Amino acid sequence: FPRVRKGEIARPIGRDPRDRQKMKAFRATETPPAGSREARTLYEIEREWPDLAITLLRCRLVTGRTHQIRVHLAAAGLPVVGDPVYGRPRFDRVRDPGLRRALTGFPRQALHAERLGLRHPATNERMEIVAPLPDDIGRLLGMLDATRSAGRGPL
Repeated sequence: FPRVRKGEIARPIGRDPRDRQKMKAFRATETPPAGSREARTLYEIEREWPDLAITLLRCRLVTGRTHQIRVHLAAAGLPVVGDPVYGRPRFDRVRDPGLRRALTGFPRQALHAERLGLRHPATNERMEIVAPLPDDIGRLLGMLDATRSAGRGPL
C-alpha cells in the first residue's frame, strides 16, 4: 500500500504500445508515444487494512484522461478491486475464505464517483452532483472492517 498518506501520481497517459486496447502511464524514463497526454491524480488514504495489504483511497482527478484512476493506480502497484483490464489484485494475505471470495469475485471495478462538478451546457451554471456509496462497495468495506485490522485514516 502507499508509503505516504497523501500524494500525487503525475505520469503521462497514452496507448500502450504493446497492447493498443489498453492505456499506459509512462515513467519519466520512458518516451510516451505521440498522442499521450499529461495526467495528474491526487490521492489520500481514507482507510487501510495493513494486515491484508488493502487500502481505500480517495482520488481527485486534476486532469481527466481515459481510465486515469485505474491506469495510475495500477502503475503505482495499487490495482483496483474488480478491474480485469489493468490487473486484478492478489489477496494472498486474506485468510478468511468469505472475504477472499468477495474480493476476488467482485463483479465490477470498485470505483465510486462520490462528487462530480461540471458546468451546465446551456447556462454555464456550476453544478455539483453527489452520489451515496453503492451498497455493494459498502458491504465489501463492512466485511473488511469486520476483520478488525482496519486502521482509520485522517478523513
